[in-house]
Amino acid sequence: MIITFGFVARSSEQEAHNQLEQLQAYYEIILTEMDSLNLMFSTSSEMMNRILHIFEAERLEWIDAYDMRMIRAYISSPVNARPFIDSIYVYLNNSQDRVLSSITGITTLGVMSDTGWYNSYISDGGKSEFWAEYFIVNENSREGPPKPILRICRTIYSITQPLGVIVLNLRADRLIAAYSSPFTAEGSFFIIRDKQGLPLLSTPGYSKISEEKLRREYAHFYLTSIRFGWTYEFGILKEYLYRLPRSIGFMTITLSLAACILGLFLSYKANQRETRFFKMEQDYLRVQKEAMEYRALQMQINPHFLNNTLETINWSAIALSNGQNDVSRMIRLLSRLLKYSMEISKDPGVLLKEEIAHAKYYLELQNIRFEGRFSADWHIDSIPEMLRVPKLIFQPILENSFAHGFRNENQSMKIDISIYRENPEKAAIVITDNGGGIDEAILKQLNADNPDIPEGAALIGLANIRKRIILFYKGNAEFTINSEINKGTSIRISVPIPAAANPSAAL
Repeated sequence: MIITFGFVARSSEQEAHNQLEQLQAYYEIILTEMDSLNLMFSTSSEMMNRILHIFEAERLEWIDAYDMRMIRAYISSPVNARPFIDSIYVYLNNSQDRVLSSITGITTLGVMSDTGWYNSYISDGGKSEFWAEYFIVNENSREGPPKPILRICRTIYSITQPLGVIVLNLRADRLIAAYSSPFTAEGSFFIIRDKQGLPLLSTPGYSKISEEKLRREYAHFYLTSIRFGWTYEFGILKEYLYRLPRSIGFMTITLSLAACILGLFLSYKANQRETRFFKMEQDYLRVQKEAMEYRALQMQINPHFLNNTLETINWSAIALSNGQNDVSRMIRLLSRLLKYSMEISKDPGVLLKEEIAHAKYYLELQNIRFEGRFSADWHIDSIPEMLRVPKLIFQPILENSFAHGFRNENQSMKIDISIYRENPEKAAIVITDNGGGIDEAILKQLNADNPDIPEGAALIGLANIRKRIILFYKGNAEFTINSEINKGTSIRISVPIPAAANPSAAL
């Protein structure tokens, strides 16, 4: 449940970060309009000279008026084509204080109501190549409704000397509306800040959110533009961001509780039947003692009631994330292991190749959890294809390596599984790891000739396997554990090869 919640939560955070990257890309594409304008005026000396000539002229000739109409048409085309562009100004240093505007054509600073850009240009003295400002036009006048403007200014240079400035006025409200999908999300906001941290553009309603609420209830995501130095911030309510992982968590808890209750009920019914059977069949129980003990040990690792529950969780995870993901993949692998453990066969044990295949499913499952932190190498020599072993002897050993093997969070663990023929009559299975090792006292107990399996003991799975192997092969098998603290553990299983097995058929 913790792994599921953490994975889906990280997926939600990554989705929010991806949305912020899309926003950054969208707005920086808009700013390429300024690059086009700057390229035209900075690289065309003839056009610059014509504009400067018109600005300085005492009286315009008909050819001047014609040229100016052509230049004005060029700078007006982006305004007409893109509703979020309010106007464009071009100013070159001239004694007449003339300005070329996409709205009015040739005008002067004296008659313009908006000259804030000029004041910024003069005060800067051409030091800044690029700057941005946010202001509201007609905020306290009767000329029309107020318009929020994001102004982008770029200095025009002649080698190193500033010649003038290009001003691109963008309608802030239309910029927001043009890309509304992130802002329509429940409880989210977006804001752009300049290099000094001053807001340039933000979603409506952002200013009404208190600082305390922003800090306590919102998750924040940031990106800094390398090109412009702007900071893009995307905020979203934690309640909304983590709604999916919380839903999955609630569903997992509910289904797990239902599975536990069902398992307890079935266990109770099974125990009642077993009790009646024991009272009626004392003689039969003595004859079948070893078989019943093997069955009881096998049932310790056969969770019969979880398979259908995991399948339900798998489809729920796929539905909630709209497709396959690591969570559904983990559940699918776990379901395979459970189905394998629950299968009942008339034949004793299972083929070794089947046990190997399902051990690899288990390692694939753990690889999702401990991605990049362990490696598992298989070395399989010539072994008879029909060799049978008790079911689920690999998984508890591998599980012990993961549970007790990692010495610290930064450690990488190596697991080596070797299967080979010791001699014509015996096959060996050796599983080695470089983990934390087993305490000497517990190791001595596990290697005893007739070890008991105390309830709640650590490494109960190893004792379980040892006893099952001895019962399965009627004492004609060996199970040895070698271990050193902080150096690793090696488990060696020696089993007989059936006389009827074909020596030439191998895994």
